[in-house]
Amino acid sequence: MSSGVLLSTGKFSFWDDGNTDTRRSYQRGTPGDTVLEDRITGSITRDAAILEFDVDCINSQLECEVQFGSEEYPEYFLPGGYHDTFAVTVDGVLISLVPDGGAVIGADSIHPAIPAFGSVVGLAEDMDAQRPHLFLNGAPPAVEYDGMTIRLRLHAFVTTGNHHVRFSIADTDYPEDSGYGLVDSALFIQAGSLRTIDPAQ
Repeated sequence: MSSGVLLSTGKFSFWDDGNTDTRRSYQRGTPGDTVLEDRITGSITRDAAILEFDVDCINSQLECEVQFGSEEYPEYFLPGGYHDTFAVTVDGVLISLVPDGGAVIGADSIHPAIPAFGSVVGLAEDMDAQRPHLFLNGAPPAVEYDGMTIRLRLHAFVTTGNHHVRFSIADTDYPEDSGYGLVDSALFIQAGSLRTIDPAQ
């Protein structure tokens, strides 16, 4: 993405540091997001970044393009662990799902195969890849995050008129002060990608 909006659980200025730190983190000490806690993670979140607004739709499909990046890739993974995620909702309906609809987009649902020795949290055995075709092999060299998804297009079927759009991302930290919430993640939103289309055309 050449331009757009960035929501980060850490410092915004870290995003283009060129991967100078494999576990870049910054604790802002701010609250998490109850939407993520209640609907996705089931655990404590911290340092949430939230963007929400109303849009007027002239067609029956609303779409946008996003990309998820995280310092959790790949060395901070643990099977059954509490990994960072984000949510995009339209009128409270979650639309940030992988293309097959089988999971919420996040570090858990999209990652390469991770060898046991590649994890700093002590993987007992290799972790199989999850939807590796959606993982960007080799994050852009200017980007700090160790791993990123490819650009993903999200869709919502709507009626014409006014609708509420909400983007949120947060560090997942469970149990409290476990250290999971230390590693930063970010959500990139492509400029000009939020639009309504007629799916029949």
